[in-house]
Amino acid sequence: MPDWKMLTDFKITLDHKPGAIASFAARLREADVTLLGLCGQVESGPNALFHCIPERADQFRSFLRSTDIPHEEDSVLFVGGSNRGDAMISTLEKIASANVNLVGLDAVTIEGEFGYFVWAAAQDWSRLRDTLS
Repeated sequence: MPDWKMLTDFKITLDHKPGAIASFAARLREADVTLLGLCGQVESGPNALFHCIPERADQFRSFLRSTDIPHEEDSVLFVGGSNRGDAMISTLEKIASANVNLVGLDAVTIEGEFGYFVWAAAQDWSRLRDTLS
């Protein structure tokens, strides 16, 4: 079974314009904040929504307090391990068989390893943790 860990996800809103994410990243560097993950997209309109998964949630929370960046805090699960055969797919099938409703997934497989961030419906977090334990 792959390794997993519950983490804190900060959803931030940035302007949808060239350089916005680079400027944000520079501010993180200046504050010595390390991210484990960053993913996002523009859905519509003038803003872009990004999910920031920091190495240290308290440090990121403090960083956000010093900014005017709109944000929300939530949970995310990281699942990762060796991708022998179809480990990633098997894990997703196990989650599905437990009737866990996933509301988001950001995955990558490279050089025999896989990792993905998983967002579940609020009522399914405990069942998701139990399934992967």
